[in-house]
Amino acid sequence: MWFIFPQLRGLGFTDYNIFYGIENLKEASLYLNHPILGKRLVEITQAMLEIENKTALEILGRPDERKLKSCMTLFGLLPETPECFRQVLEKYYNGEQDEKTLQLIKESGS
Repeated sequence: MWFIFPQLRGLGFTDYNIFYGIENLKEASLYLNHPILGKRLVEITQAMLEIENKTALEILGRPDERKLKSCMTLFGLLPETPECFRQVLEKYYNGEQDEKTLQLIKESGS
């Protein structure tokens, strides 16, 4: 999940979180603008929007539905980001952003 829908480092304490976790908004922007990584993230995010009549929990299971929310929050905060990130938050989370992601961004000053 970490390498499909990346989230901020510090949201978990596994080896995957440490290795795949994104440091801050600047690194998230670099990821999104990478010609392969960004393209794949947008594609898989758009694929989530095409699924009908299922919750994020039904699609991904626990705790991955929470990781999706934190990823969408992170990339949805970037200026000039594709709308698909905010659309996933609307579709699966009633527009709610991930509070832990917002707190880590605030604490990092990025």
